[in-house]
Amino acid sequence: MEHLLAGLLRYGAIAACAWIAAGMGLSFLEAYVDSGPLVSPRLASQLMAIGTLLLIALPVLRVGVTALIFLYERDYVFLIISSTVLIIIACGFFLGLAAL
Repeated sequence: MEHLLAGLLRYGAIAACAWIAAGMGLSFLEAYVDSGPLVSPRLASQLMAIGTLLLIALPVLRVGVTALIFLYERDYVFLIISSTVLIIIACGFFLGLAAL
């Protein structure tokens, strides 16, 4: 179980950093090199936003995967705890959306 969760966080963080680095590199190219109309001017910020979203989503994914593992292992006490945490996260997300 720990290897799965560690891999999720490790490779997820690497992927998120790669998206952010790609956006930063493209932003640098847009600022200092005349790339012409080949690249959308918003692409760099969109790539960095994807990386940031991945970094934010990783802990939520960890809780969800943990809940699935507890379900598979039939450890219902920790499944209820993990599910409660997911419900709290979802409530915070939807309350935040409602505030917009």
